[in-house]
Amino acid sequence: YPSVIYYKNARLNSPWKDFPAKDARTIVEFKKRYKHLLVQGHYFKGLLAGSAYLYRKLFHK
Repeated sequence: YPSVIYYKNARLNSPWKDFPAKDARTIVEFKKRYKHLLVQGHYFKGLLAGSAYLYRKLFHK
């Protein structure tokens, strides 16, 4: 979607461009990840990320 263009441009011009993006670790990050994947049309990955989010949300200590 259009807002990703700004992120990609900033990442390409940052000192961290050669490092991979970090994986989701917190419940909020998993929620954002699965929503992002679904919007991007990556339905299977979005479903997996959504399942991971739901699992963490239900069984969070």
